[in-house]
Amino acid sequence: NKAGTLRYCPPELMAGTSYKAKTSFDVWSLGVIFYWLVFGMFPFEGVDWKDTKHKIIEAKLKFKTK
Repeated sequence: NKAGTLRYCPPELMAGTSYKAKTSFDVWSLGVIFYWLVFGMFPFEGVDWKDTKHKIIEAKLKFKTK
């Protein structure tokens, strides 16, 4: 069984390559929180949950610039 909030789940969990909880999962989630605090938006946001999941798995991150 998978559990967690989609926006905070790491790519390994989304892709199904790892279901065992690891410290790296927590670090990923913390990074998502920090990104949200700094930029005021989530790093991987899609038009629906499938799109969001795909963006998390691809993990191509773009940073806002002024």
